[in-house]
Amino acid sequence: MGILKEKIFGSVDLGVYMAINNNFLLIPTNTPEEKIHAYQKPFKEIDNFSLFPISINQSSLLGVYTASNSNGLLIPSITSDAETQELLTICSSFNMRLEQLESKDNALGNLILCNNSGAVISNELSGNIKTIQDVLDVEVLILDFAQNKLPGSCGVANNNGCCVHPLISQAEAEMISDVLKVPVDVSTINMGNPYVRAGSVANDFGGIFGFDSSGPELMRLSNVLNL
Repeated sequence: MGILKEKIFGSVDLGVYMAINNNFLLIPTNTPEEKIHAYQKPFKEIDNFSLFPISINQSSLLGVYTASNSNGLLIPSITSDAETQELLTICSSFNMRLEQLESKDNALGNLILCNNSGAVISNELSGNIKTIQDVLDVEVLILDFAQNKLPGSCGVANNNGCCVHPLISQAEAEMISDVLKVPVDVSTINMGNPYVRAGSVANDFGGIFGFDSSGPELMRLSNVLNL
């Protein structure tokens, strides 16, 4: 297991641009070669883990647009046919499902917080519960928490733990813990940013966190996620 402090395109908001699960890391197609080598370091000891350059709607905002776990990948309907076919090939190689989700809001990564046991989704996706359940193969809970309607941006989760926005209530934390089947604790990233997903990508084996993250923030994140 390993952790890394990094930037992408000069930004500490790595989670906006990258998306991860236990099978692969998706990075923007225009990522510099030296950064690609850096991003591989926390996961180099994982068997069959791969890194794939890709775009969604010709955009680099992969973390904003996608949500996934080891069972499936959800992408917005604005994904082009060529991009969808490329992602289908990737998912098929890992026996994962791929589904385009029809929604008024295409920022699925901001709307879904998930791991291999459960998914916490925004009320914006209430009409898509069955599809999310089937593709990710998890229990789904509709919950806007921490005084925010973007559960995906307010938390980062793996199958070991979940870090969330500091304004979450105890009752909300317990509900999230029940559906994700992991301990839940609060954290910030990048020197106080409460939207922890924006500055991080993490799976069960390692994580990449925003370069401005403090020592206490990295300790909290790595302890809760057991990295």
